[in-house]
Formats: sequence, C-alpha cells, structure tokens
Amino acid sequence: MIYAGMNGTIYNTIDPPIGKGGEGSVYKIQGNNQLVIKVYAPNNRTETRRRKLLAMIKSRIPANTSQQVTWPVDIVFENGSFVGYVMPALSNTENLNTIYSDKYKNLTLLDRIVIAMNLCSSIYAVHSVGQKIGDLNPNNICVNPRKGTVTLVDTDSYHITDPVTSTVYRCEVGRPEYLPAEVQNHMRNGSNLRTAPPDTINEYSDRFALAVHIFALLMNGCHPFACAVNNKANIQHLSFSVQSVTAPQPIDNICNGFSPFFMNKPNYTTPVYAPDFDYLPADIRALFIRAFVDGHNYPSKRPDETEWHDALEKMSRQKFSSCSCSHLFPSYLRSCPWCDINNRIQPRPTSPMSYPVYRPSSAVQSAAAIQQKTYQPACNYGRTYVHNGAKSRKRLGIFLIMIAVLLSLFPILMEMTDPWGKEDTAYATYYDDQPKMVEFDQEEYYRLTGIDLSYHEPNTVEVPHIEQYEYESAPASSWDLNGTIKESDQTDTYYLTPELDGTYNINISEVLHGTYMSVNVYNHLGEVIASDSYFENGNNLELANIKSGEQYKIELSQKCGYGDYVLTVNCQKEPIDITQYNLIKDSVEFAYQNNIYYFTPDLEGIYTFTVSDMNFGAHLTISVFDRLGYPINQDSYYQEFDSLEISTMKAGELYTIVVSQNCNYTPYKLSIGKQKEPIKMDDYAVILDSIEYNGQINKYLFTACETGEVKVKLTDVNYNSHFEVQVLDKYMKPVYSETHFEESESFVFNAQKGETYEIQIIQTSYYSDYTLTIC
Repeated sequence: MIYAGMNGTIYNTIDPPIGKGGEGSVYKIQGNNQLVIKVYAPNNRTETRRRKLLAMIKSRIPANTSQQVTWPVDIVFENGSFVGYVMPALSNTENLNTIYSDKYKNLTLLDRIVIAMNLCSSIYAVHSVGQKIGDLNPNNICVNPRKGTVTLVDTDSYHITDPVTSTVYRCEVGRPEYLPAEVQNHMRNGSNLRTAPPDTINEYSDRFALAVHIFALLMNGCHPFACAVNNKANIQHLSFSVQSVTAPQPIDNICNGFSPFFMNKPNYTTPVYAPDFDYLPADIRALFIRAFVDGHNYPSKRPDETEWHDALEKMSRQKFSSCSCSHLFPSYLRSCPWCDINNRIQPRPTSPMSYPVYRPSSAVQSAAAIQQKTYQPACNYGRTYVHNGAKSRKRLGIFLIMIAVLLSLFPILMEMTDPWGKEDTAYATYYDDQPKMVEFDQEEYYRLTGIDLSYHEPNTVEVPHIEQYEYESAPASSWDLNGTIKESDQTDTYYLTPELDGTYNINISEVLHGTYMSVNVYNHLGEVIASDSYFENGNNLELANIKSGEQYKIELSQKCGYGDYVLTVNCQKEPIDITQYNLIKDSVEFAYQNNIYYFTPDLEGIYTFTVSDMNFGAHLTISVFDRLGYPINQDSYYQEFDSLEISTMKAGELYTIVVSQNCNYTPYKLSIGKQKEPIKMDDYAVILDSIEYNGQINKYLFTACETGEVKVKLTDVNYNSHFEVQVLDKYMKPVYSETHFEESESFVFNAQKGETYEIQIIQTSYYSDYTLTIC
C-alpha cells in the first residue's frame, strides 16, 4: 500500500505486516529500514487519535532518542483520510519480561544495573518534553539482549498533553501491577482510566512503575509488593515459573501499602527466589523506601529518573566479586546472594542459576548473553523473619521475672519515699489506707535510687520566621506598527531583530469587521517559522524559539477587505535571577508569553512554587527545568493558590522556572517556599518554629544518648492546622509516621544509642507556629 505523510512524503509499505494486533498492523517501508508504519484498524482511525499523534509530534522529542522511544515522526493518510503514523524501527529486541525467563542465560548483576540505567534514560526522554507514559508495563519496554539498550514502544497509548493547546489525551490502559495506589483508587466503583480525572496519570505514577522495574532487575525478577506465606511445612521444590495462589497478590499489597521487604506482617515474608534486600547499597535501599513507603501517601517523594540513574551508576562503579559458581556480586558482601537463593530452594534445581564474572568488552552496555528468571508476582513459600521460638520464650520468661521483681519492690520503695513527690513533701499510703503527709528528702532519694529528680530548665531555640524578599518585574515591552490595506493582494513587509532569545507574539488590532489577511514569518534562512492564513482583528501568532541578533521578516498580505490596522510585536522579557527572593510580582500581558526565572537553591530539599493574586478565570502554565534544560515538573493548568512541588532540588544547581500565559491575561504573585536548614537538637529540648507555606518540611536532627523510647510533643498549634510527622533513621527509613497531627499531640519512637534520627514536620493543612518538645 502507498500512504502519504503530512508534508507529502510518500511511504510504500511491504507486505505482509511484521506485527499485528487489535489496534492495527505494523509494516516495513520500502527503501527505508529505519522507519516503520503502524496502520490502525478502521474503527481506530479516530480524529482524537490523529490529534493526539499530532500533539506528540509537536512535543519535539530530541532526534537522538529514536533508539530510546518509538516516538511518532509523521502521520500518514490514505486518499486524504487518516490511517496511522510513522515511527522508528526496532530490531533484535525482547520485551522486559524476557529478562526474567529462561530463554537467555548468563545475565550478570552489572548487566541488569546497566539495563536499569538505560530504562531511566528512556523514561527521561519522554518526561523531558513534558509528557507522561501511564502504561509502563514490561510488554511496552524492549531490551536489546546484546547491548543492554532499552526502547519504549506503543507510545501512542501514552498520556499526552498538547504543548500548544494544553489539551490532554489520556492514557486509557494500564496494568495494575505497575500502577500506584493513588491511581488504583481512582479506578474503583466502576471508574477506569478513561473516566478518571486527567491528572490521575502523572510523572509520579511513572516514577512508581520505574521503581518497580528497577527493583525487579536488581532483586532476581521479584516484584517489590510480592510476598510469600510463612509456612515451612509446605516448602518443596519450587519452579521459578510457579506463581502464588494463596499469598496476597501485588495489586492488593500496592493498594494497602504493604511490602514484606520494608515492613513486617504476621504470616507473610519475602518470596524465596528474592535475595536479601540488605545486599543492595544503602543509597539504593533509601530510594526504594522513598518510592514505595514514603511515596505511598506522598507520591512526590518518589525518586525521579535522574536520581535513580546517578545511584545506579555509582553502584556499577563498585567492586564486584565472583563465587565458585561464577556468580557476580558486590565485593562488600560476605556471601553470594545467588548461592544463598539456591541453598534455600530444596532440592537444588537441576540447572542452577549461572551468573558468570563480568568481563568488559566493546559492547559494555550489556552482557553477551542473558539468563533470565520468570517474573513472579508472588510465591507460596519464602524465608521467614519470625524469631526462633525457643529464644522468644526465653526472653519472655526473663521479662516476666523482671516485672515480678519490680512489683515486689514497689511497696517497699513507696514506704521509703514517693517518686512523684512535689517539692519537699509527698503522699505515702499506710495500712490504715489514710493518706498522711511525710517529709521527702530529695538528696536521700537520689542516693538510694540513683534517680535525679531535680528540675532543669530545657534549652530552647526559636527559629525565626521566613523573611520576605520581594521582587517586582517591569511589564513586557512591545512595538506597534501602523499600516493600511488599500488594494487587493497588497503585501506589507516588516523586519524584526530581537534583543533576547525566547518567545515573541504578534497580533493585529483595529481592523474593520470582515477584513482579514494572511501572515508569514520567515527566519534568516528564508524558512517559514509561523503562519496564519486567516489573520483578523484580535488574532495572535506565536513566534517560538526566537534567537537574539537574527533578522526575521514578517509579511502581511491582503485576503479580504481593506482598511487600517495595527500590528503589535510583544517581546520576550529579560530573564530574572530570583535566588535571593521568595516573592515575585509579575504579569502576563500577551498570548504565549513566557516569563523566565533562574533559581539556585542554597540547600537540597523540597521547594514549592505557589501563585496568588490572579484575575478570575486566568490560568498559567508553570514549568521547572534542570540545568540541562529538561523539565522536572510542570502544571499546565495553574490557577489561584495552586502549588507546584519539586520533590528534590539540589544545592548549587541552576534551575529555570518558566511561567507561561495559558488563558487570559493577569498579574500574579509567585511565592517560593524554600527549604530551611535542618536544626540539630543535641543542645535543645524545645524548639519554637513555624509552617509558612504549602508543602513545607521542617527537619530536626536528633542523636539518641541512650537506647529506649523518645517522646516528642507538639503544642501551640493554631486551630484547624494539621501536620504530618515522620521520623527517619540513618537509612532514611521511617521508624514513626503520623499523617494527621494537631494541637497538643505527642508520639513515641524507639531510638538506639548514638544513632541520629531526622524528625520531619510536614505541612498538610493551613499554616501555624508550633512548639516541638523532646520529653
């Protein structure tokens, strides 16, 4: 068949198709082995699908990512009707599930690390143009077994936002094993991804799926929410392809936030085919905890692709050892985790897993061949974490004896003195049950018991409120050009030499009703960069990616009617470094306007950007880009008092914040919630602090002097203000968490002597001063 592209390119396909499914068929193209065509079945050739593909093409994904993402490069038509699209061709690839099967052998740990890194890069390519994936299941992830490269496929099912109109084209399908709890909650009571709110699929849901795949790659194909029944009596030979029929499936565990790798639950443990979680480096473990534990209630805490890539790259540079079975494993381990797995499975499989020593080659991205295990969502049998019963009974007996001794000494102690005495007197109980006043000698009590009851005023520190440093930006500049249309086919020519890079806008006004023109804008090479064949009163035309110092030509040609007109050129504003400010007063005054701000955080942490004082009905788009120019977060429907949270901004890194006109024109205030310096509590027992912006997190570092319970109290909180409280250990693993903390509540966590804990107070509702006390 012969098909035509959007710009007249002719594609001649080769029969038969190389792939066929319910949506359509994929064909090779004669004379072009770099591209293929997907032709939809007749019932799938909808206008919505065509517009979605057009929005993807407009997203301008970098050309060098064609081997990372099969992104549409053209839309094809047959006899003028839409039929499909053109995308990069693939060869010598398998879907990610095959990595865990027995089709290949000799997959090393280092190979799997590299595959995980390449998966991060592929997902980053999609997120870098502001788009989301949604259905990130293994069948949509292809791996080249020889090179370890990763390519994302079936991209036409992605969750796409038109970069010009902000129209959202939903991802309508998704496998629940790779969707986080907040997405699955939207799919209850008959709802699905087709009817859920448009922002149900977002960058945070993609981060969840990415973390699941990285976990499986590093943990022998195990899903992070798979578990096994703790039933030793049923342990028998286990095939790697046998799935659980009794243990809770990952979907239920995802919704409930339970994973046996991060928390304990009676009768459940980790699958037997999974290595010990502790074999992973501490920074990798911490990222998994953020992804699956912290991220269960707070999706923004999930690590992004760059964090994973950096941690995996660091892991790939560590030293590796090999055991007698040629398994490859980190050198800091005392034993081989893969041998440990084989030893746990009885009897030993006839063909034990083989992971040979890694030997560098020219194709360093991956191993020459891969042995893979079946990806098992769950397993019936597993290693138990329950303590030995005899030891537990012995400990219980010792504990009961200690309680009995204390109870027997208590009446004697009460006769000597009362530990709850006040000042120099106390109450004591005698046999006649009549309370009598007795003298209390505090020094004698301390000598007998070793307990110091003297009161010490706790050290107190008052944290100052966040100071407001305000910047007010000047309005954008513009040029007005006056003209008159006097004759048919008249063409007026203007030249523009911009002073700044960025986005410009031209609009026409004061034109008589019924009069319209065509407009073409040319760059210095004579190429058309923007056009409108029906340019009339009030119309706007975007000039994107304009370069300073280059000359642009604007041609207005008469099409219908005559009369005067005013052609206005609205100019890009000078970018502003707002590092030292936390309140920006600015405005959008013309269509497509982009206001650009540079920001360099002083501290690593969570930052929020909140807009206020906007006109009713006005909407903005706000985007945050990293130092390489890739977007790390975006809100395309930013309105009054919306907040955009950046989960982790790195200290000293340059970020670019772009506020773009979306709907109507408006002044606005942009408030920046900056991470405060963590406070060491070694010298303080009472801290006076405050929550002053959405999403704020105040951090306190507490080093335990003794092993035991630590009580923390929160007081002086405003009515209706609620906080979340978290305590993290040195591995950033939660040891205490409460999502609804309010006035005069307290909590207790167990601490180990000499260990440092991070106490976090997180804003959830309103703002307030508060007092944090270590009791």
